Parts: sequence; C-alpha cells; structure tokens
Amino acid sequence: MGQEEIEILGHHGSLVGLSGVLLYLLGVAGEIFVLTSVYMVMPVGRLALSHALIGAISATALWEVTRHVLVWYFAALSQIGKVYGSLTTAIVVLLSLELASTLLLLGAQVIAQYERAALGKGDAPTTPMRLGD
Repeated sequence: MGQEEIEILGHHGSLVGLSGVLLYLLGVAGEIFVLTSVYMVMPVGRLALSHALIGAISATALWEVTRHVLVWYFAALSQIGKVYGSLTTAIVVLLSLELASTLLLLGAQVIAQYERAALGKGDAPTTPMRLGD
C-alpha cells in the first residue's frame, strides 16, 4: 500500500485517484454491512432491515469522522510514544476499541429513537423491558 499500487494474480493496479477512492468506499460499504449484521442479530426482538441500515450508516459516519480525527491527533499533536514507549500500540488500540464500542451504542440509540418516532411515541417516557415474570 505504501507504493500506491497493488498486485493481484499478476495484474498490477494503481491506487492513485479513482481506484483509491473506490477501495475506500468498498471498505466503508463493508463496515456498513458488518454493523447492519450486528444490529440485526443483537436485539431481543425483531428489527427491520431499514432500521438496522439507518443505525449502521450513522455509526459508520461517526466512526469515519472519529477515525480521521484520531489519526490526525496521534500524528500531529500526541506525545503518546514518548510517554508510554513500547506500550503505545496497546494504549492506542484500547482507546480505539472504547470509542468504537461507544459509537456502536450510539448507532443502536439512533435505531431506538427512529423506531420510537415511527410508532408516534417521540417524546413519551420509556418503559423498562421485562423478560418474564
């Protein structure tokens, strides 16, 4: 990737320009697919695919913004390598996982708010979920 070209089965392809953008968009589409799958599997009840897509798109958009901010911060401002030394990678990975899990929950909250608005209960107080008496 550092050479801005890729070789697949003997064919060389450039990652400069349009192909680089398409590769990035393919990654974003894969991220949306994975998050949609998570949102479809995780809830107790049945979830509509359109609601899962809305949550996945919002979580993906937030993650992409957060990822670019983190890369800029660690490259330009942070002194994390001088402070933590050989533990820098572990600290960065743990911080990224914490942010990713928070954004996953924010995507689920978007789904919940969207479903409440669709049911006409936009500002009604929530009732606790009961799993059995």
